[in-house]
Amino acid sequence: MEQISNEFEKLVKKQKLTCDQTQINIDKLINQINDSIQKIDNDSSQSSTVLTLLSNKLKTLTSQTIDNHKELYSSISKYSKSIDRKLKTNLDTIWKPNVLAGKEEIINSILMSHFIREGQFDLAETFSKESGIPISDEKKNQFQDLFNIVEGIKRKDLGPALKWASEKRDILKKNNSNLEFELHKLQYIQYLINNDIPSAIQYAKSNFGIFGETNFKEIKRLACSILYIKHLDNSPYSDLLAPSLWDDIESQFKRDFCSIYGFSSESPLYTAIMVGASSIPPLIKIDTILKVKKNIDWSANSELPVEIPLLDSQRYHTVFTCPVSKEQVDCNGKDNYPTMLLCGHIISKESLLGLCKGNNIYKHKFKCPYCPTESIEAQAKRVYF
Repeated sequence: MEQISNEFEKLVKKQKLTCDQTQINIDKLINQINDSIQKIDNDSSQSSTVLTLLSNKLKTLTSQTIDNHKELYSSISKYSKSIDRKLKTNLDTIWKPNVLAGKEEIINSILMSHFIREGQFDLAETFSKESGIPISDEKKNQFQDLFNIVEGIKRKDLGPALKWASEKRDILKKNNSNLEFELHKLQYIQYLINNDIPSAIQYAKSNFGIFGETNFKEIKRLACSILYIKHLDNSPYSDLLAPSLWDDIESQFKRDFCSIYGFSSESPLYTAIMVGASSIPPLIKIDTILKVKKNIDWSANSELPVEIPLLDSQRYHTVFTCPVSKEQVDCNGKDNYPTMLLCGHIISKESLLGLCKGNNIYKHKFKCPYCPTESIEAQAKRVYF
């Protein structure tokens, strides 16, 4: 995709250059016509010569314009073919077309949950009526509160957010969140921006005290910033004016709000689509390798032949599914838990014992189910998530 993007940027530059050159030629032609008219008005006996020169100039400029456009159209054609070559991939071999068959109700529930999470409440109501999936009033009310508060933040009105954070102070503290302090900090900065020193000092006295134990260093910095209130943008505290602070507090508020009510910070549908899209290139690559190397086989239909890297924001809980037994394993279990082999692959303890085929942990070597590495049970280490 990066190569396609680079080629597109080159094409845009080519189009702009062609447009500029065409405009220049048109302006030249207009000026040439006006000059010819002026010459004929001054001396009509020279009209034949003037018109001949004008005709020659017109042919030259027209030829230049046509050549420029031919080059542009050629570049567009090459770009189109380049896209076709790079994206002409048969995806039928890397996905199961019937995987969602008979799961319409689950899909509809996921879609409606997504509509609610995105604040599309009217759409969710209509979808509920047409699909027959009931809306959770509790969930709807929770996200209505979220979007009302977020709208306030977008208007730089922190009152509703501060009220909510104050009510949830104990839970936020338990979750190690500094949301309430960050909201008070941003409100304090607004007084600095408005050059309202008395209000800033009073606000700090009234609200920063309870955060002294955890945010004392930051509070000292905020207090010292008053000394530069007349030229805060050129001071060591200029970062307090960064517009990104509002985007950061909005994201943090959404994240902490969802955490308190047991929701993921992003819509599960959005995350699933993003993860699915990011997995397509490595799956295409491994499928191509499997076709070329006939002696390599995809060992099981229900597992991926390659690891798909995920962002931290796309990981939610410590659930481990053993790739051998295909069963979920309790990460804190006493008898069955995740273990890492010498090669780095992870399987469950029960699967490990099954591979050992014996009780002598020092003699029974076994081969990793996913690579040629051999090891013994004693070399396996328990993994904690």
